[in-house]
Amino acid sequence: MLKEYRILKLFFLFLFFLPLSGCTTSGMGGAHELEDITPGEKPTIESYEGGVWYQIDKLEEAIKSKAALGGEMRLDDPKLEEYIRKVVCKVAGDHCKDIRTYIMNAPHFNAGMFPNGLMLVNTGFLLRIQSEAQLAAVLGHEVGHYVKRHGMKRQLDKKAKTDLANIIFTITIGTVPMTGENMRNLYDLIAMITYGSIQAFSRNHEREADRFGLEGMAKAGYELDAAAKNWEWLIKEMEMHGHSTSAGYYASHPSSPERVKNLREHAKTLKQSEFPITNEDVYYQNISSHIGDWLEGVVSLKNFKSTEYIIDTWYSKKKNLAELDYYKGEIYFARNKDDDLEKAIKHYEKSINQNPDFYLPYRRLGLIYYKKKDKKYKEYFRKYVMFKPDAKDRSMIESYINE
Repeated sequence: MLKEYRILKLFFLFLFFLPLSGCTTSGMGGAHELEDITPGEKPTIESYEGGVWYQIDKLEEAIKSKAALGGEMRLDDPKLEEYIRKVVCKVAGDHCKDIRTYIMNAPHFNAGMFPNGLMLVNTGFLLRIQSEAQLAAVLGHEVGHYVKRHGMKRQLDKKAKTDLANIIFTITIGTVPMTGENMRNLYDLIAMITYGSIQAFSRNHEREADRFGLEGMAKAGYELDAAAKNWEWLIKEMEMHGHSTSAGYYASHPSSPERVKNLREHAKTLKQSEFPITNEDVYYQNISSHIGDWLEGVVSLKNFKSTEYIIDTWYSKKKNLAELDYYKGEIYFARNKDDDLEKAIKHYEKSINQNPDFYLPYRRLGLIYYKKKDKKYKEYFRKYVMFKPDAKDRSMIESYINE
């Protein structure tokens, strides 16, 4: 009984140390000492932060390389990257020149900031938003992570808390005899508390970055509610797939409903432009040529409900209709349940009616009817190679036509 009491005493000393030290809000390991980065500031290479920057600089060189472009890791569209860079500058102010932004061919709703000012924006995020104001909200949020040095603070905090946990565990097993099972249980408990504290620190960073981004939007004259709209979209998408929108003890981000509420409350404290900027048409003009390719990536995830929601949202804009109908057909074709094939065929035919020169539905209908042994496949294949003479699979398609 005395042994178990000593174990619990040491454990609860550790348990109460974390909140009493204030590390869930200000962090450990020097994280609380890091001040906002100033425009143009760079750490010395000899410092811990400088070493981190050096490693990320090498990652950036790889992203900038022709290999990354050739491998379609990075989107090859300098015009779109320049447009996004200009929006970054509107919300970043004097830190504009310190941020480098690259668009990554990834179908997920995400963007990320590294400690050295490298920002990556996913095409999946760009596909899901409808305006420049929504774009500015996320870019401003990511700039907030950079200016507030959140990446470095998380690294320092995580290292310090992990080191502390290891020290407490070592002292405990060195002073209190215990069985192997008790040792494992103690280790799991300490790890649980440590991880929860690290994640709580991360959630505070997300809240701070949300406020920073919103304030940058206000200064640039953007519609402030666009920030909350981004999270409302994410909530809807998560609910479609049965995912929880709440944030638990181990979550690295606040819950999406909390963020919507906090953003709208903070927006009330800021001065909204008399003529708030949304720039929906400008945003569309910059991304319109990529919508089809980005939809292909999202369809490949086989999250059919949310993909259909994305398509229907764009369909309401009455633009890119042929591509939207084609990829709606691809949803049904990939799902392949009940009467999905018939639904897919209808959308492929509708796509052709929207734009008879669009080649993709001809290929899909040709393959469908070829499998059905219906001879009208030949006409679809002929139109496919006519509208896409440089198709990579042209020789294969022509062999089908000649059968």
